[in-house]
Amino acid sequence: MNIIPLPDPRLVPRHLLEQIKDRMFDIDDWYKVMYSQRLEGDSSNIFLGIVDEDMKIHGATWLSLDALHKAIFINFLSLDKSLQGNGKVFDVVIPYIAEIAEGLGLERALWMSTRPKAYSKYGFTPSKHVLLEMSLEEWKNVERQNEGRQCSIADPAAATDSEPVKRACTAGPTKQKPNSRRKRHSKPAVRTGVKLDS
Repeated sequence: MNIIPLPDPRLVPRHLLEQIKDRMFDIDDWYKVMYSQRLEGDSSNIFLGIVDEDMKIHGATWLSLDALHKAIFINFLSLDKSLQGNGKVFDVVIPYIAEIAEGLGLERALWMSTRPKAYSKYGFTPSKHVLLEMSLEEWKNVERQNEGRQCSIADPAAATDSEPVKRACTAGPTKQKPNSRRKRHSKPAVRTGVKLDS
């Protein structure tokens, strides 16, 4: 097996995208967006094909370059089922990616995967940064729960990575349930400074 650059993301066989577990993008959208960016001269995405002697593609990987963090991000590495579990493929692919990163002056490779243990033997270790996720609907639920709350930040200058900014929040106004029975008070009831007649 050899590795070759794929100048056009549309050369990535569709079945290699379909078999990606827990894929977070629509395949048609991926082809459209990646091809559009390539036409616009985008060079931050790299597509590689794993081919046989007849130049038939049996695997592909999509890499993204992050110059700010000096990292190369492995978005996916998908192989034909006949090659899955074949360590020899990784022995070729990983050094190839490392060579690209070194040539671009990058310092690390990042890989988001649902199978981290499978790649530990190739030198990948769990990152100290954890990827968090929230759907738009969940975000709306949080906003509804916090609606009406008033928060103030206490001493923001004292915040650190280990000690985040502390927020003091008070609950918002709550709706009073109608009282079917009027209670008689021996003394005038006082609420928020207003005197109520009994």
